[in-house]
Amino acid sequence: MEVPLHRCLHRGVHRGRRRTPARSALGLSPPTHRGPIRADRTPTRVRARFPTPPLHPSGGPAGRGARDHRTPHRPRVQSPPGGPAPDPPPRRAPVARRPGGTSGQRTRERPVSTVSTYCRETTDAGPPPLLGGRPDRPRRLRALLARDGPLRRLDRSLLLASLALTALGTVLVFSATRSRDHLTGGDPYHFLLRHCLNILIGLLLAAFVVRVGHRRLRDAAPVLYGLSVVLTALVLTPLGSTVNGARRWIEIGGGFAFQPSELVKVAVILAAAALVASRAEAASRRRPGEQHPPDALTVMALLLLVGLPAVLVLLTPDLGQTLGLIAIVLALLTAAGAHRVWILGLIGAGVAGAVAVWQLGVLDEYQINRVAAFANPELDPAGVGYNTHQARIAIGAGGLTGMGLFQGSQTVGQFVPEQHTDFIFTVAGEELGFVGGATIILLLGVVMWRALRIARDCPDLYGTVLAAGIAGWLAFQTFENIGMSLGIMPVTGLPLPFVSYGGSSMFAVWIAVGLLQAIHLQTTARR
Repeated sequence: MEVPLHRCLHRGVHRGRRRTPARSALGLSPPTHRGPIRADRTPTRVRARFPTPPLHPSGGPAGRGARDHRTPHRPRVQSPPGGPAPDPPPRRAPVARRPGGTSGQRTRERPVSTVSTYCRETTDAGPPPLLGGRPDRPRRLRALLARDGPLRRLDRSLLLASLALTALGTVLVFSATRSRDHLTGGDPYHFLLRHCLNILIGLLLAAFVVRVGHRRLRDAAPVLYGLSVVLTALVLTPLGSTVNGARRWIEIGGGFAFQPSELVKVAVILAAAALVASRAEAASRRRPGEQHPPDALTVMALLLLVGLPAVLVLLTPDLGQTLGLIAIVLALLTAAGAHRVWILGLIGAGVAGAVAVWQLGVLDEYQINRVAAFANPELDPAGVGYNTHQARIAIGAGGLTGMGLFQGSQTVGQFVPEQHTDFIFTVAGEELGFVGGATIILLLGVVMWRALRIARDCPDLYGTVLAAGIAGWLAFQTFENIGMSLGIMPVTGLPLPFVSYGGSSMFAVWIAVGLLQAIHLQTTARR
């Protein structure tokens, strides 16, 4: 039988006695009343842990036989003859043998009372919902901060490297734009504030992806893929805006523009990983216990899935993003265990396609000139080779430790075009020297290393292919951006991940980090 809460206060806590059931509950005669108990004399600690019990609609405490602790005790009224029998006393605890003792050594277990159970539950898990009360901390926060909670299980190396690159890129963007009055309108903090806003949105997107999980995004992959293809096609319509001779953006008002080709890479990776995993799972159900590398039908379906947005991106025209999609396909097939014949065949097909694009005149004149300048850097240093020539001068002037932050002559003199976006690495090379450039390369290497480790440790094919596709995308984009600054790759306009200015690029890379963290959390949860 449950004991009312006022008995716990009167007999167990307020009097300092042992917490035992009330005497009336045990069938004993009630003790002599010693006067009413004042509620205001109850210690604050007791009142906080044992809140006042709810009252019955009639005005008294809820529960049969419950009485207000502020009223005197009254003797229990016995049931009349023929009426309902009184509540039986609780059973006594059975006699148990002491572990390891002899047959003559016996011990009597202590009866567990309702009061002690209530007090123990109140201390461990907070007051019951019926009695109200406020817990010490929100349960969700305790779950997040627990030893095995998601915040403790995040990939710290990946997170710290990404944050360090973002912070370093913020400083470099400010150094490259603070003296360009024709771009900032006289406000040196114009690009800095916009860049910080892009970072904040990117962090929120990464947290959202971690919260949702990559498995739920697998179900939404077809919708995301279709939406990205539609947005890429809209760039070719009058809704698209042209900047520096390239039609790649969609104006959204307020001076902000959106580049669909950046986020189309995330959608393609999600859809391709879901396709490869679904085909492999279907083959495993037909022939369990065997390895199922991608067959011809899977490879052709993957090529069609990536080929549609790749053609749309190439028509914008954006050669760099198209090459990035090809690199993603190769990474996906390699992680899925495709035969090397397919991989070598795709490389050969890519070379043949590049030659065909060159011969058919799909590329614009400025893109052809960039390729020509890459083949011969001294072809036209003041014309088509100007960007690469000035970038190499800036990096070479930095030396080992650089000329000092905000002290670069090429950066202050504004000799390098698009220095806050495509050629952001030249700011690091000139002002921070070889040490700064090597630090950026090292941090990017940590990000790709953690992506490959997450792909290797993931127990399911979908997560493995997804993480490998992200690693291939970041690796190619990093090599292309730094390579065109050094003159070993043609200028294609790809930003440096986490470092270059640009909202669409920042959103895409932080979504990728969120996907990697979600895969890592799922992997560690199974261990």
